[in-house]
Amino acid sequence: MCTAGIPAEGLYTHLKEFDFVKVFQTVDKDNNVRYYVYFHPDEEKRQFITRAEFEKTHQQHWQTEVFHRTSKQVCNIEKFFVRTSSSIKTHLFGALRAFIRLPAMVRDQILDSFYSLHRQLFLQAQREFILNFA
Repeated sequence: MCTAGIPAEGLYTHLKEFDFVKVFQTVDKDNNVRYYVYFHPDEEKRQFITRAEFEKTHQQHWQTEVFHRTSKQVCNIEKFFVRTSSSIKTHLFGALRAFIRLPAMVRDQILDSFYSLHRQLFLQAQREFILNFA
């Protein structure tokens, strides 16, 4: 386990066989410590990256993770049951359109969360299966 003392404003250090980087430490609500390596291609700016810049970049990164997880788990973007180019494009368009509508539905309180629609659809499908085939 790493017990490095990382100041709040980050630690500017050299990463072996790479380059100089700035390391930041975060602690989540469960007291789990995580370390993030921040690299900026401009040598002059790299040393002076602030905690605020790191937080902004970290938030942008997290939004990207949310997009990937939600588009896969809720919108089924990676499950293709079609083979033609046109059908694949239609599937991608539909999945992306669904992802765009989800935040609006949560904002308008139509859904509790991104996953509530997914849960409702699967419960309904399971209920129908049990009633019709069990």
